[in-house]
Amino acid sequence: MDNIWEYFKQLFRESEESSPSKPFIREAISRSEDEQDAFSLWKRTHAAQKMLDFINAQYANHLIEPEKMDNSFDVLNSPSTNGFIIHFSDLRHNQKDIQHLFDYLKEITLKIGYKHYMSDTRTYNRKLWIEKVERHYLKPPIRFDENEESKKRLIQRYGNILIELLFRNDQLANLKFRATNYNDHNFTEANNFSDLIKEIVQNG
Repeated sequence: MDNIWEYFKQLFRESEESSPSKPFIREAISRSEDEQDAFSLWKRTHAAQKMLDFINAQYANHLIEPEKMDNSFDVLNSPSTNGFIIHFSDLRHNQKDIQHLFDYLKEITLKIGYKHYMSDTRTYNRKLWIEKVERHYLKPPIRFDENEESKKRLIQRYGNILIELLFRNDQLANLKFRATNYNDHNFTEANNFSDLIKEIVQNG
């Protein structure tokens, strides 16, 4: 009993010390056998393709007719980071479907040649809520550009890929998919993010 009490006291101390960059709980993502079976079944349903089609259509709208973008979809666009966010406050959804999509995006990213680096859950004590973030972090494989004349550089493809699922007080808030490229002379120039969207959709 004393050990349990010490565990909870430590947990409360860590919660109070939590900051935007320091979670008070951090653990590896683990899916139960039932969850894995449900995910396998979900991939064979129309829901999986429907969600990829939604992402594809909204990103196409962003490029061609931004006024037609759904309010639930935002695009991240900066010199080093590109991606999208799907907000769920105004979008009808099944929470399990979105968690499956989160894992599915990781699976497809692996299929197109990326390497899994880390998957974890981080929990933060915010001012108005408890925030939990599930994350899949993937990196491009180590390959050199054989066409370089002066010296070989690493092919970064789209850079590092981070997929995040955000919960606030256990309520799903958003899903974020972003690619952050290396601005470094040791790497080739990053490919266009639009091509990554195409690869994700084609390999889903």
